[in-house]
Amino acid sequence: MAELTIYEKYAKEGEAAINAGNYREAEACWYTAMKIAEYFGEHDPRLTESMERLAAVYSHMERVREAEKLKANANKIKTRITGTNLPPLSPMNHVSSMHV
Repeated sequence: MAELTIYEKYAKEGEAAINAGNYREAEACWYTAMKIAEYFGEHDPRLTESMERLAAVYSHMERVREAEKLKANANKIKTRITGTNLPPLSPMNHVSSMHV
């Protein structure tokens, strides 16, 4: 089995935490994934995906303003890059040299 990148590790843990209803853990994981994805640059869809997933966590936590701000920022990035609001590719489709 292929080794997960550090981004994939946090994304996977973030999704597991969401599925378990542990939103504080999900927040920590997706926030870290977002910070890692910032190094890939805004052309890499992992950035907007992590922003959107963190926004979803904030929505579950009833942190509406933070959720809306992240969603809006993700949409601005997608629009700037693609000219549309297309959804990002799955982060698992990307290869990175950052391994756990």
